[in-house]
Amino acid sequence: MLNKKGVIAGVLVLAGAMVLWKYVLKPGERDEVMDTTSNQQTQTAPAAVSETPKEATSGMTEQATRTLRVETSYQTPAGTDPVAFSLSVDAAGVITDAKTEVLTEHAISKMRQEAFAAEFPMAVKGKKLSELAALDRVGKSTLTTNAFNQSIDALRAQL
Repeated sequence: MLNKKGVIAGVLVLAGAMVLWKYVLKPGERDEVMDTTSNQQTQTAPAAVSETPKEATSGMTEQATRTLRVETSYQTPAGTDPVAFSLSVDAAGVITDAKTEVLTEHAISKMRQEAFAAEFPMAVKGKKLSELAALDRVGKSTLTTNAFNQSIDALRAQL
């Protein structure tokens, strides 16, 4: 009788954990639980991909805006995830626009990169690239944020 109660209790605990995972935790929190189970990250060296000068005119003043781009990748439990970052900077080196190219195919990584991409411009616009320090976790995406932080020097090298 005691053994039967133990099995039933174990099944109930397991079912409760599954309900918590499926219906209570928000998608971002589920990913954070997964991120904490494996903190391994292998960063490939960011490769400066392109620099595109753009001319913008505003009334009588002319100011050059350049787009700096770095493509990199990082290691997750699901494999290697590629990502690219583009920053538009004005002549003074101030970031005027920021974009993230979601290049991964893995569903969870894609969701994390998209969350990063949504908040990334707000985290860097208006800051000087030469003075930009490492960002804290953006969009609840630790690995994508770390990949950007490790790409800052490659972006600065394009100035």
